[in-house]
Amino acid sequence: MLVRENRLNSLIETSKEREFGVSNPKEVKGHITYLCKGSDDEGQWEGTRRYRNFFNLHAVLVARWPGVAIPSIPPKKAFGNKKANFINDRRFYLERFLKKLSNFDFIVNSKEFKLFSRPEKEIEIDKQLDLVHRERSHITVERYM
Repeated sequence: MLVRENRLNSLIETSKEREFGVSNPKEVKGHITYLCKGSDDEGQWEGTRRYRNFFNLHAVLVARWPGVAIPSIPPKKAFGNKKANFINDRRFYLERFLKKLSNFDFIVNSKEFKLFSRPEKEIEIDKQLDLVHRERSHITVERYM
Protein backbone atom coordinates (compact mmCIF):
# COMPACT_ATOMS: atom_id res chain seq x y z
CA MET A 1 0.00 0.00 0.00
CA LEU A 2 2.85 2.37 0.85
CA VAL A 3 4.49 1.73 -2.53
CA ARG A 4 1.24 2.61 -4.30
CA GLU A 5 0.92 5.86 -2.31
CA ASN A 6 4.54 6.82 -3.10
CA ARG A 7 3.96 6.19 -6.81
CA LEU A 8 0.77 8.28 -6.71
CA ASN A 9 2.56 11.11 -4.88
CA SER A 10 5.43 11.12 -7.37
CA LEU A 11 2.93 11.18 -10.24
CA ILE A 12 1.14 14.14 -8.68
CA GLU A 13 4.44 15.94 -8.04
CA THR A 14 5.52 15.34 -11.64
CA SER A 15 2.30 16.79 -13.02
CA LYS A 16 2.67 19.86 -10.81
CA GLU A 17 6.24 20.44 -11.97
CA ARG A 18 5.46 20.24 -15.67
CA GLU A 19 3.80 23.22 -17.27
CA PHE A 20 2.44 22.49 -20.72
CA GLY A 21 0.64 25.04 -22.82
CA VAL A 22 -0.80 25.65 -26.26
CA SER A 23 -1.47 29.28 -27.15
CA ASN A 24 -1.35 32.00 -29.76
CA PRO A 25 -3.12 30.38 -32.75
CA LYS A 26 -2.07 32.03 -36.03
CA GLU A 27 -2.77 31.40 -39.67
CA VAL A 28 0.49 30.77 -41.51
CA LYS A 29 0.47 29.83 -45.21
CA GLY A 30 -3.14 28.64 -45.02
CA HIS A 31 -2.62 26.55 -41.87
CA ILE A 32 -3.25 27.29 -38.21
CA THR A 33 -0.19 27.04 -36.00
CA TYR A 34 -0.06 27.03 -32.21
CA LEU A 35 2.73 28.06 -29.87
CA CYS A 36 3.47 25.04 -27.68
CA LYS A 37 5.53 25.04 -24.49
CA GLY A 38 6.51 22.38 -22.03
CA SER A 39 9.28 20.70 -20.12
CA ASP A 40 10.91 17.31 -19.86
CA ASP A 41 14.05 15.91 -18.25
CA GLU A 42 16.16 18.07 -20.59
CA GLY A 43 14.42 21.29 -19.52
CA GLN A 44 12.06 23.72 -21.21
CA TRP A 45 11.04 23.48 -24.86
CA GLU A 46 8.95 25.72 -27.09
CA GLY A 47 7.90 25.82 -30.73
CA THR A 48 5.08 26.21 -33.18
CA ARG A 49 3.07 23.13 -34.11
CA ARG A 50 0.23 22.41 -36.50
CA TYR A 51 -2.75 20.22 -35.75
CA ARG A 52 -1.34 17.49 -37.98
CA ASN A 53 1.76 17.35 -35.73
CA PHE A 54 -0.51 16.56 -32.78
CA PHE A 55 -2.49 14.08 -34.89
CA ASN A 56 0.65 12.20 -35.93
CA LEU A 57 2.08 12.26 -32.40
CA HIS A 58 -1.16 10.79 -31.09
CA ALA A 59 -1.13 8.03 -33.73
CA VAL A 60 2.50 7.11 -32.98
CA LEU A 61 1.94 7.07 -29.20
CA VAL A 62 -1.12 4.82 -29.54
CA ALA A 63 0.87 2.40 -31.72
CA ARG A 64 4.00 2.43 -29.54
CA TRP A 65 2.33 2.27 -26.12
CA PRO A 66 -0.46 -0.32 -26.39
CA GLY A 67 -2.50 -0.60 -23.23
CA VAL A 68 -1.68 2.94 -22.07
CA ALA A 69 -4.66 5.28 -22.03
CA ILE A 70 -3.28 7.92 -24.40
CA PRO A 71 -5.45 11.05 -24.07
CA SER A 72 -7.60 11.91 -27.06
CA ILE A 73 -7.24 14.89 -29.37
CA PRO A 74 -10.03 16.75 -31.15
CA PRO A 75 -11.09 15.15 -34.45
CA LYS A 76 -10.15 16.48 -37.87
CA LYS A 77 -12.54 18.89 -39.51
CA ALA A 78 -12.48 19.68 -43.23
CA PHE A 79 -14.83 22.68 -43.30
CA GLY A 80 -15.10 25.54 -40.81
CA ASN A 81 -11.71 24.77 -39.32
CA LYS A 82 -10.59 28.40 -39.56
CA LYS A 83 -13.43 29.96 -37.59
CA ALA A 84 -12.35 31.68 -34.39
CA ASN A 85 -14.57 29.59 -32.09
CA PHE A 86 -13.33 26.35 -33.62
CA ILE A 87 -9.68 27.41 -33.41
CA ASN A 88 -10.02 28.40 -29.75
CA ASP A 89 -11.82 25.15 -28.87
CA ARG A 90 -9.16 23.13 -30.68
CA ARG A 91 -6.40 25.05 -28.88
CA PHE A 92 -8.04 24.23 -25.54
CA TYR A 93 -8.27 20.50 -26.31
CA LEU A 94 -4.74 20.30 -27.71
CA GLU A 95 -3.45 21.92 -24.51
CA ARG A 96 -5.48 19.48 -22.45
CA PHE A 97 -3.93 16.62 -24.47
CA LEU A 98 -0.39 17.82 -23.62
CA LYS A 99 -1.26 18.40 -19.96
CA LYS A 100 -2.68 14.89 -19.64
CA LEU A 101 0.40 13.45 -21.34
CA SER A 102 2.54 15.27 -18.78
CA ASN A 103 1.26 12.82 -16.16
CA PHE A 104 3.16 10.05 -17.96
CA ASP A 105 6.84 10.73 -17.32
CA PHE A 106 7.85 7.80 -19.51
CA ILE A 107 5.93 9.27 -22.48
CA VAL A 108 7.15 12.85 -22.03
CA ASN A 109 10.72 11.54 -22.06
CA SER A 110 10.14 9.00 -24.86
CA LYS A 111 11.77 9.18 -28.27
CA GLU A 112 8.36 9.76 -29.87
CA PHE A 113 7.53 12.76 -27.72
CA LYS A 114 11.04 14.19 -28.11
CA LEU A 115 10.54 14.20 -31.89
CA PHE A 116 7.45 16.32 -31.31
CA SER A 117 8.87 18.63 -28.64
CA ARG A 118 12.46 18.92 -29.85
CA PRO A 119 12.52 18.22 -33.59
CA GLU A 120 15.68 18.69 -35.56
CA LYS A 121 13.70 20.81 -38.01
CA GLU A 122 10.15 21.85 -37.17
CA ILE A 123 9.02 21.39 -40.76
CA GLU A 124 9.91 17.70 -40.60
CA ILE A 125 8.17 16.69 -37.36
CA ASP A 126 5.70 14.47 -39.20
CA LYS A 127 8.40 12.87 -41.33
CA GLN A 128 10.46 12.13 -38.23
CA LEU A 129 7.44 10.58 -36.48
CA ASP A 130 6.71 8.47 -39.56
CA LEU A 131 10.22 7.04 -39.38
CA VAL A 132 9.72 5.68 -35.86
CA HIS A 133 9.62 1.93 -36.36
CA ARG A 134 7.25 -0.34 -34.53
CA GLU A 135 9.08 -2.29 -31.84
CA ARG A 136 8.82 -6.01 -31.44
CA SER A 137 6.40 -7.13 -28.77
CA HIS A 138 9.07 -8.52 -26.41
CA ILE A 139 10.79 -5.11 -26.33
CA THR A 140 7.48 -3.42 -25.50
CA VAL A 141 6.88 -5.94 -22.69
CA GLU A 142 10.37 -5.30 -21.27
CA ARG A 143 9.73 -1.57 -21.33
CA TYR A 144 6.55 -2.00 -19.27
CA MET A 145 8.38 -4.08 -16.68
